Amino acid sequence: MLDPDAVKRLVGFARRTVESVVRNSTAGGDETESVGSTTRPLDGEVSANSGAFVTLERGGRLRGCCGRLEHGGPISAAVEIAARQATLTDPRFSPVEPHELETVTVGRHGLVVSSGHG
Repeated sequence: MLDPDAVKRLVGFARRTVESVVRNSTAGGDETESVGSTTRPLDGEVSANSGAFVTLERGGRLRGCCGRLEHGGPISAAVEIAARQATLTDPRFSPVEPHELETVTVGRHGLVVSSGHG
């Protein structure tokens, strides 16, 4: 389980990812380009098989939510992928637009699943 500081760092990282993806996709940039491994929090601090979900809300309503229970890599990479997917490819919504960035928030709740395998 992550401590509150770790959660805060990951939520901030998800937010930066959302902003970067929206700005790059609307500026004709490569929206798949990484935010940058130097900005990824918690690498090496959390299980290498950590999944993540990122939930975007706007005005208290769901705006996007994507993720996986397992990723096979650092949790920050899972958060980055989930943030990109929630921003651009959640099939229930159109991609997040630049004018929405001021009002889109990243959820702070989470899901922890334990399989009992050691």
